[in-house]
Parts: sequence; C-alpha cells; structure tokens
Amino acid sequence: MSAVRFRPSIPVLLVHLAAATACTKDTAATAPPASKATGDAPAPGQEGRSAPGDAKVSADEALRARLAEALERARADAEKERARWNDDLVRKTRALLARSGGETKAVLEAALASPHRRPGHAARDRYRHPLEVAAFFGLRPDMTVVEVGAGAGWWTELFAVVLYEEGKLVLPSFAEDDPDPRRAYFGARDALLLSSAPVLYERVERFVQPPGETVFGPPGSADMVIVFRMLHNWHRSGTFETNAKAAYEVLKPGGILAVIQHRAPAGADPDTWADKGYLPEAYVVEALGKAGFELLARSEVNANPKDTKDYPEGVWTLPPTLALGEKDRDRYLAIGESDRMTLKLRKKAP
Repeated sequence: MSAVRFRPSIPVLLVHLAAATACTKDTAATAPPASKATGDAPAPGQEGRSAPGDAKVSADEALRARLAEALERARADAEKERARWNDDLVRKTRALLARSGGETKAVLEAALASPHRRPGHAARDRYRHPLEVAAFFGLRPDMTVVEVGAGAGWWTELFAVVLYEEGKLVLPSFAEDDPDPRRAYFGARDALLLSSAPVLYERVERFVQPPGETVFGPPGSADMVIVFRMLHNWHRSGTFETNAKAAYEVLKPGGILAVIQHRAPAGADPDTWADKGYLPEAYVVEALGKAGFELLARSEVNANPKDTKDYPEGVWTLPPTLALGEKDRDRYLAIGESDRMTLKLRKKAP
C-alpha cells in the first residue's frame, strides 16, 4: 500500500482551506466551506473561455484570494486575542508559568483551568481528553516537543505551559514570503498565533523551513513529535512520505511520534476517505511503519462511536467546524467531535 497516491485539485484544496481556517476562530464556524467548484469559475472577463491554461490561472487566482481573506481573518483574530491580555491576565499567566517543571499532570490541570486559554477552547476538553492524552504519550516537562500543524493553538497553549521551564516547544513553520502561497499563508498564521500571546509563547520556537523543503528541526533534536488531526492532509497533498521522513529525522533515537487522527472505517480506501478528513487506522500504522516507526501502543481515549462518518462535508460537518452552519446543527453537536485513533509510535534504529 502506497503512502502517497495522488495530489488534490485546487478546488479540493479550497474546500479544506476553508474548513481549516474556520477552526482558527474562537468558536465553531457558522458558514459552510467553499464549494468544490469554487476554483473552477472563470475570472472576470474570462467567461466562455475553457482552455486548460485559463482554468489553471482562474483556480490559482481563486486560491490566492481565499488565502488573503483567511489571513485577514487570522490577523483580526490575533488582534482580538492580544487585546484580551490585560495586566491581570499577564500576572496570572506568569504565576502559572512559574509552576512549569513540576509534575506533568498537576501543571496541566492548572493550565486547563487557567484564564490564559482562548475563549471557547475549554469547551473542547471533553472531546480531546488532554490529561489522558498527555499521560498516554508520556509527556514530560523536560522534553523537546515538535508540534506539527499548530492551527489555532488548542494544544499549543497547554504544551507551552508544561514545557516552559525545563523543556522546549517547537513549531515547524514556513517563511511568510515563501514562494508557495499556501506555505506563506500558514507561516504567517503561525507567526500571528505566537504574537497573539507573547507572554505565553515567549519561549516557543518557530522553526522556519527553507523554501521547497520539509524539515521539522535539527536532526535528532526532539524527544517527541506530535501530529494531531493532520495525516489526512499529508495524504491528500501527496506529502505523507516527505512529512513522515521529516518527523523521523528530527527525533532522537527511540523518540516518540504521537498521532491522533480522524479514523475511517476499517478497510476503507485512504484516497477516498482522506478527502473526507479520515484515514483507516491500519493504513496509518503501515505507512508510518514504512517510514521507520514501530507501534508501541493504541488508546481508545478519543474514540467516538456516535461518529457515523457519512456527512455531506466530511469530518468538518462535525464540531468544532460545523461546516453546514445552522443546518442540523443540534444533531452534529450531539454527535460531538470525530472518532479518532490515538497511536504511540517509536523511531526505530535505521
């Protein structure tokens, strides 16, 4: 079974960009993601033209426009978050960070109850089980942890506290002027995330990857790499092997790869299901095995039997994205967040 089998069209990328950027908001999105046909519409003045080159230009323009819109939303969100950091919140966060280096569970419990968390984030604790997840993966305050795909910082705001004093949290990112517009957007979004709470993130390292390269940090520098709800993006973009290799190389010998991923039905085709946001567990284990990782343990802490996985907009139909807006909202809220595999893997010796 191949770990990389296809690259998505720009229209499909637009769908999932919309879903991803919706998740950067403090609360669940109310507007559905862009139609899969979004990138196929001709640019103004090009109506009636159907040459492949024109279609590509139109799709590229549509993607760049959507990236620009998403970045403006991210800037507004970061500005709103910075404004929340008054003197009292800074004082309380400094006191919280002073506890870093203690027993992981106690520090994490304090972080979960702290007002430094973005509004709306605490409501997701019941779906994401941070205490159980940290214990399962063996998170320690003296680790160097690489978080791939920080997004809106749901985990970042917790790990930054645990690792503040004795460890290090690293976010692999991209240059804001990267030639690839998608990489440039995500690089800018990561920079905005860290600038939105400078007290909290003052010791978080943003590792900027050179243009055209996928590298998560200096070789052998990390104790743990966490990849939460990201593997479908690797598969869909045709970069699974490249990203898995980067995770392998940045880890120390015996280092841990921590995976949480929306789970497709057993035996499902990964190509079909990655576009819905899900991947089959057996496929993930096999693909990561080919990259040099051995499975140490599985956990069902993030399982959700209510997730039927048959929704109009894939996994993004469920919270926190709620891609259909108000349509059947109560139904999807009752289901909760997705059914997820939770896998602990170890870097094998070459």
